[in-house]
Amino acid sequence: MKLEGSISIFPLRELIDMVAYSSVTGALNVYDTLGSGHCYFRDGRLYHVTYNALNGRAALEALFAAQNSHFTFVSDVTVEEETLWGNIQYLLDASEQNAERWQRIRTTIPADANLPRLSIPLEHAQHLMPHCTSLLALIDGTRTLALLQQELNWELVDLCETLVTLVEQRIVTLEAVESTGLLTAVNHSSVLFGERGIFERIAAHRRI
Repeated sequence: MKLEGSISIFPLRELIDMVAYSSVTGALNVYDTLGSGHCYFRDGRLYHVTYNALNGRAALEALFAAQNSHFTFVSDVTVEEETLWGNIQYLLDASEQNAERWQRIRTTIPADANLPRLSIPLEHAQHLMPHCTSLLALIDGTRTLALLQQELNWELVDLCETLVTLVEQRIVTLEAVESTGLLTAVNHSSVLFGERGIFERIAAHRRI
């Protein structure tokens, strides 16, 4: 069985929930202008997700944030890798929420901007933003987002949201250096629509 359609018509979360509800095995493949991702299910359980070079939860967040994407679902496709464990509904909720946060971040931080620099003296910046003193102290014009994340041990989405505030306050600017891919990497629907599941809706849409 192979089905296809647009994520704008059939949201990713609804597709994932319907595959789980239907207890099928296969691959949900998602394609957008930046690349492709794959969600693998075994008897309806989501166990492995990829998006370009990402795997697991990071890949799931990237798929939720993908724009202008379309999908295919191919049944009976499996892989050996497993990158998702635990409560899948919790992971889906968290990934969907983080994807919304990334979409807001990208309106301020371009995808290739990964080197922050202070626009004002450090002491002045720390006085204005006392809750950001540890981050501000590390912004020296040489540390990229990846290095800052590593040294602070913050979630990348939390780091970037803080930087958005600093950029908006004109305390920090962000420049592009050789891309690390960090930002390009980086509504629960009902399982039924009327009396038809989403697979029937997709099939009906393809016949129009």
